[in-house]
Amino acid sequence: MTPVFRGLRLIYGAEMFRDDWSRKQREHEERQARHAQVRQERQEAHARKAAADAARRAAVAAEREATLRSRAAAREEAVARKDRSRRAKQEAKAARQRRHRRAQWRAGLKRRATSLLRRVGLGGEERTT
Repeated sequence: MTPVFRGLRLIYGAEMFRDDWSRKQREHEERQARHAQVRQERQEAHARKAAADAARRAAVAAEREATLRSRAAAREEAVARKDRSRRAKQEAKAARQRRHRRAQWRAGLKRRATSLLRRVGLGGEERTT
C-alpha cells in the first residue's frame, strides 16, 4: 500500500476504503444491470420484429395460397363449363340425328305404304291438297 493510502487509512480508518470499494462495486453492478436491461430490450425488440416478420410472411403465403386456390377453382369451373357445353352440343347433335332418322323412317314408311296401296289398286289417286 502506498504511503498516501496508509496515511488516509490511519486518519479515516478502514471503513472509508471499504465504503469506496462498496460504492465501486455497486456502480459496477448497476452498470451491469443497465447493460443487461439494454440487452434484454434489444432481444425483445428482435423477437417482436421476428414475430411480426413471421406473421407477415404467413399472411403473404396465405394470400398466395388463396390466389392459387381461386385460380385453380376458376380453371376447374372453366373446364367444367366447356365440358357441359361439349356434352350439350353432342346431345343436340344426337337429337337432330334421331329426328332426322325418324323423319326418314316415316317418309320411307309412307312411300312403302303408298307403293303397296298402288300395287293393290287402292291408293292410286293423286293428292289434291
